[in-house]
Amino acid sequence: MDRRSRAVSPAAVIAQPNSPIKLTCEGELQKFSTDEKYKLKGIYVKIDGSTIEVGGAVGFDGEYTISKPKDYIVIFVTRDNILLEGSLKRFSGDISLLRWTDQQQRQLAERVTAVCVPAIPLF
Repeated sequence: MDRRSRAVSPAAVIAQPNSPIKLTCEGELQKFSTDEKYKLKGIYVKIDGSTIEVGGAVGFDGEYTISKPKDYIVIFVTRDNILLEGSLKRFSGDISLLRWTDQQQRQLAERVTAVCVPAIPLF
């Protein structure tokens, strides 16, 4: 079964703001300094109020603050590292995590792009 064809869409889950929303994502990590790409599975995203927690994406794990919630996308930044930010599209479940080289040049060092679906606990 295609993971994107589950009965509950990410948009429907994100529309329920009273409880934490848990997503699981698959995608790829791209390193711009070497043009290397790595497949990623098991990225975990938890949305709770004004925060987003990311796990399983090495170098991007941690707690982010939602800075620009919109009807179609949520943009978030870390509290303690100004070089990390991300976005999550509400209707497609597409997530993008960005690591910049430095604050002044704003060149991308790494990017995670993935598709998220509602997490279903195994046990």
